[in-house]
Amino acid sequence: MTADGTAVELDDCQDWRDQLRAAREAYAQLLDAYENVREVASARKISEVLQGVASTVARTFPYVGSALFVRDAASGSLYASATHGFGDPYRKLIKSSLDTGLTEWVLSERRIALSPMKWKGKHLLTVWVPLATADEEIGALSLVVESSVAELTQQQQNILLLIGTEAAIAIRNFRLVERTKLQAEALWNVKSYLESILDNMPNGLVSTDDDGRIALFNRVASELFEVDTDEAIGSLIEEVLSPDVAYVFRRMLVSGLRGGKLESREIEVQLSQGKVPLRIVPSVLRGGDGVATGMVFVVADLREEKELQELRR
Repeated sequence: MTADGTAVELDDCQDWRDQLRAAREAYAQLLDAYENVREVASARKISEVLQGVASTVARTFPYVGSALFVRDAASGSLYASATHGFGDPYRKLIKSSLDTGLTEWVLSERRIALSPMKWKGKHLLTVWVPLATADEEIGALSLVVESSVAELTQQQQNILLLIGTEAAIAIRNFRLVERTKLQAEALWNVKSYLESILDNMPNGLVSTDDDGRIALFNRVASELFEVDTDEAIGSLIEEVLSPDVAYVFRRMLVSGLRGGKLESREIEVQLSQGKVPLRIVPSVLRGGDGVATGMVFVVADLREEKELQELRR
């Protein structure tokens, strides 16, 4: 009897208990699948994705093997990226079983497709699972299980879709990591190449931001001003250069930022080896919007030029 006094049939109570038990079991199964699928989400390479998939799927199905078909970014076609758990006959079978039309349907609809088949007397079921994030189609996961049943319960489909989503996220993430590594390596190579060019220039090169803080200080500048490059980078010009040089740089910087006329200037700098004649050629650095963001100074050592002039007299 209910709280309001309504009589309840015993059969109805039993039905409710059965439904409640089934719901609890379904929830526990989903929770268990979620805990296991975290192994897939943390994968760092394709083989680890399939290992995580295998360990999760094997809890629900008589697992035979799986294959990962990934979409090629250039051609857009799908190819077998990796397989797991198959003996040679199964591996050849699954690689040759790619149905492009079916796989494209799985991806576009974000739904599971089933393909029953018989192999050497065994009833097998190929389950195609979409691998897709919210904004990207990664590919499809092909799972082969031993089964004569051509349907899956909604609970089983939910688990497989969860696996597919986590696998897609894992693949996307380590693709991004690999792409970032390649880009970083390319940038490093370009940086090394440019540094090599700058260090082998016959002239000193100094660049500053609009505050006069040094951003670039090549090898020749380091030798001319007798200041270590690592010490110069990030320092204000007044902090590392001699007062007479810093004064000239600052005047040129202020004039350039205000839009004034910039002209080269010759000065003599007192260094440890004596007075050194230098020619400083300034140039304004501008951002993409045309606004002045700093200054570049090309510094030429005039000692040889002055010596030649003396010899000609």
